[in-house]
Amino acid sequence: SGAQAPCTPSNNTFCMSLDVYASETGYYEFAGFEGVSPNITVKIGETYIFDQTDPSNWYHAVGFAYYPDGAHGATWGGEERDEVKGAGELLYKINGAATTCPDAGDTGLDCYEPEFFYPRAAWMEKAYTAELTVSQEMADK
Repeated sequence: SGAQAPCTPSNNTFCMSLDVYASETGYYEFAGFEGVSPNITVKIGETYIFDQTDPSNWYHAVGFAYYPDGAHGATWGGEERDEVKGAGELLYKINGAATTCPDAGDTGLDCYEPEFFYPRAAWMEKAYTAELTVSQEMADK
């Protein structure tokens, strides 16, 4: 255990941090990209790692959706919209391993996200990543 190694960005690894001053709730930044909430290009059939080991990600587990603002709805408090949550599409990992709590489900989100509310020092002892595999079905949405 101890502090995690810094993330090294690549074509398939996005090193995430959070700019808490970019909006009311903050926006993600990716190392090697300009500005907040950058546009990224992904390819069908490829798996991408979203690395959240940067300390700024504490309290901000990443989620994936088909629309801006994800499941939060088209308007504040609006009806939830579709999220990426299918087996084989998304897998949350802690220290490089799929999560295994009783509520893991298909993606592991319900094991991953609660740890983002641990005391900061305890949270920083682990490495948090989300692996997104882009399928044709996802692209068609």
